[in-house]
Amino acid sequence: MLDQDLAARNASQATVYNEIGFHQLGLEEAAQSLAVDPGSASAHRFLADIYATAPRYDIARASELLQAQLRQPLGAPPLQAQLANDVAFKNTFFGPATVGLNEFSPLFLQNGKDLQLFGLLGNDSTYGNQAIFNGLHGPVSFSLSEFATHSDGYRSNNDDTQRQYDGFAQAQFGDSTSAQVEITHTKEESGDQQSTFDPTLFSATLRNEVDIDTQRLGMRRLVDANSDILLSVIRQDREGAANYNDPAFPLSLVEHQKTWKAEAQYLTRHAGFDVILGASYFRGDGERVTTFFDTSVAEFNSRHVNAYGYLAIPTRAGWPQVQLGASYDDLTSEVGDQSELNPKIGVIWKIAQSITLRAAGFRVLKRRINSDQGLEPTQLAGFSQFFDDLNGTISEGGGLAANFVLSPTVTGGLQLTRRDLTLPPPDLFTGEVFFARQTEKVAAGYLYWLASQRMSVSLEPRYQDFTNGLTFQTLKLTEVPLAVRFYSPSGLWMGASVTGVRQQGEFTDSSGVDVGGSDHFWVVDAIVAYRLPGRLGTINIQGTNLFNEKFQFQEIDPMLLPRYIPESQVLLRMSLSF
Repeated sequence: MLDQDLAARNASQATVYNEIGFHQLGLEEAAQSLAVDPGSASAHRFLADIYATAPRYDIARASELLQAQLRQPLGAPPLQAQLANDVAFKNTFFGPATVGLNEFSPLFLQNGKDLQLFGLLGNDSTYGNQAIFNGLHGPVSFSLSEFATHSDGYRSNNDDTQRQYDGFAQAQFGDSTSAQVEITHTKEESGDQQSTFDPTLFSATLRNEVDIDTQRLGMRRLVDANSDILLSVIRQDREGAANYNDPAFPLSLVEHQKTWKAEAQYLTRHAGFDVILGASYFRGDGERVTTFFDTSVAEFNSRHVNAYGYLAIPTRAGWPQVQLGASYDDLTSEVGDQSELNPKIGVIWKIAQSITLRAAGFRVLKRRINSDQGLEPTQLAGFSQFFDDLNGTISEGGGLAANFVLSPTVTGGLQLTRRDLTLPPPDLFTGEVFFARQTEKVAAGYLYWLASQRMSVSLEPRYQDFTNGLTFQTLKLTEVPLAVRFYSPSGLWMGASVTGVRQQGEFTDSSGVDVGGSDHFWVVDAIVAYRLPGRLGTINIQGTNLFNEKFQFQEIDPMLLPRYIPESQVLLRMSLSF
């Protein structure tokens, strides 16, 4: 509904939910917003910002942001450059999870220019900056941004350095047509970012480099008051290198890819029915150079054809809302030729004023990483269907959830999800592909309490059971975070959390053997933040693992930054708006 009001549409609801610690409630609100209006730019941005707080949701987050950008009106808040990038965002400390950008937008739409500055400073030689200059003049808006960050990491050869430049322009042609163009350049250099249970399972010599140039064109055409068409074309030139600078193991992998993707979507609403139809075509050509004493060159081509349709059936009082969908994927890649017809269903049923039930089931074929960002709906009934899996992975999953409004200030919920995956990890030396089975089961809950207008309390227990991962055979993880936050009308707010973690399983050690292991620990975090007067910005200082607890921890995806680090970290952040 915010899109209806120019004085309020720039408010970031997700920032509110994230700041008070009510992440799951925000996810449910975003899902229900999209169920009511799948064409809302605010609802897509809302969901993207909620996804930004959770690991392994980069595909869904980037896709939601693309849809939000294509549907946004002129003068919408500029997008931080790294947010639409799968590579840069997962290693950054900026973004909606940390500093609320939108809350400093002008209250009324008007011609003019804004400048926003972000700064970051922390231990482990961590520092960063970001500048966003944006403006609006008549039917044209633009933004230019620069982003840079560096950290030495928490162990040897764990450093990471990134830089990104982004230019964006949008024009409105009459009442029914808008077009936009975006150009980005991203460069990243890092050591071994792997996070595994065995702290010695990393390379002291591996050096990674990624260089990406992306050009994007987009258009939105309103057919009538209830229908629109989206068009998107993305071209990308990507070069990545992994070099093991070890005389006894002189391995070097260099990969260069040129890809492009064209996509179209039609959305219409008639008699309460929402219909989404879309199709995309992806093409990529690449070359891989492998050096291991000798040098070999291999060329590869990728192609992906995708078509989908989704139908939202209007609900009546006391009846569930049903979402039906199907997609067809024809993928040609290093994995081989894959064709899948993927059925999907989602149900949201408000059986009482205080009880909402949700359920979903779906099958997905994971597309190539260069083709991750897309227009296909990312979730059904609040359950995400896209995860950061290996290219060519077939996943069949679904979930059940119940959400309760226990009182005007207390909400709670329970959720069960499962995914069965068939994933194709290729052999780096021979290129041979073998398919493996993997299972993910998650049981989670939450209890949120607005104790007063100045205090919030959140409890979010979660249990995860995984089998046959890349660096483990079994993994069982239990997390119980309890957080309390206090807010003052003066602009000062502070929070503290304590998280109990228990992990056990069979983990791959440095010799390549799976060995049983377990660890349990407590992590204490805290934050103090202040909103500067006159809507000038925010400043906050955050500490994680304040008691410097030492432990072993295996991240589900070893290439993700670990959510728990066995050392104290302190970060100072500042956001200024002019």
